[in-house]
Amino acid sequence: MVFTIRTYFHPITEICKEPYVPGRLASAVRSWSDDVSKYRGRAQFGDVLLEYLDGMHEQQLGDGLMPDKEDEYHLYPC
Repeated sequence: MVFTIRTYFHPITEICKEPYVPGRLASAVRSWSDDVSKYRGRAQFGDVLLEYLDGMHEQQLGDGLMPDKEDEYHLYPC
């Protein structure tokens, strides 16, 4: 059995166009432990990233996104 890892780089501005992603990503970043935050460099980008993600989340909510319907939304097949 072989497992491979592929890393893809996409601008955060593109990633945040998908419904629910800004809110989910902000929640994930906020949940990082101190060790993970240090490893991932949150001190360097965390404030700017979270401000952007929160703003995009609020914009999606303002555009009619319904948080209680998140589990019903699937861009990709499960």
